Amino acid sequence: MVVPVVALNPSYVAEFISYHSGWGIENSWTVWLSSDPFSQSAKLLGYLVAAVLLLRSYTSTVSEAEKGFMVFAAWLLGAHVFTPQMALWLIPFAAACRKIWPWIPLFEASNAAIIFTWFWTETPTMPWTPPQTMAVLRAAALSAMWLTAYRSQPLYKRVGV
Repeated sequence: MVVPVVALNPSYVAEFISYHSGWGIENSWTVWLSSDPFSQSAKLLGYLVAAVLLLRSYTSTVSEAEKGFMVFAAWLLGAHVFTPQMALWLIPFAAACRKIWPWIPLFEASNAAIIFTWFWTETPTMPWTPPQTMAVLRAAALSAMWLTAYRSQPLYKRVGV
């Protein structure tokens, strides 16, 4: 799907990167690293975390469903923008990964709390505000989910084949 768009408009990729790199940090744990929601160093650290988690995800020996979950979770944990709607990407993979289910209530409750508190907070992108506090709880739950999936045994070992 991306190839035809790039073929028709080669400048699309550069425009896409430029547009999204100008966004501030929103609902990411990295906003707590500085008081500036536009901190380039916090964004860079987030991308570094994502890169490390992505490499570990791709090289893990877990099932394909767990690996798919880990890849999306790794990206979301390192992204400088993680809106509550982006959690929808995890649903198909989370449904297939039973071991992460105990963490889903904390993840979903904090994700919903971001939405509920966003519009009654004066500056919702600053640390110590209710939405960003909920974003840290959501990141902790997602990190626990990623680690749980990472530590799970390969499918053939679980069924004793």
